[in-house]
Amino acid sequence: MTGAGRPSSPDLAVATLMKGEGLVKKSLWTVVGFAALVSPMLTFDEAMAQPAVEVQKQCVGAVCGRSEYWGGRVRITLTHGLTRFTHFNFKTNPGAQIEVKNGYSFEQRPGRSGTYSAQACARGGIGSRSICTQWGTFRWRS
Repeated sequence: MTGAGRPSSPDLAVATLMKGEGLVKKSLWTVVGFAALVSPMLTFDEAMAQPAVEVQKQCVGAVCGRSEYWGGRVRITLTHGLTRFTHFNFKTNPGAQIEVKNGYSFEQRPGRSGTYSAQACARGGIGSRSICTQWGTFRWRS
């Protein structure tokens, strides 16, 4: 201390360092607390990216189907073994027939199951019908 009651420069430097050290400790605890709150959310998001339920690829004739369930949706992927192809005829059972290119998805609650049917097709020329494989029926689960 100087005679006027003010701290000398070495005393001031020590006081400043101690104040800064407290600030560093406080910031460190803030970061640790934030990480503790966020880490469960990151783990949850990684789990959501992976299929919760999967039905492996199955083939009936030239049509193959597989399904995955995650994020509240059943996602169906269709493949074929045709050399000439334009679309799949697709329907959930029960359900209306629609045309799709390579798959279909729909919302569903967990713990459900059902079937879908598909056939691979090549669109016919003007005035001609499409040429399609036989229907293949496959299972999905949620």
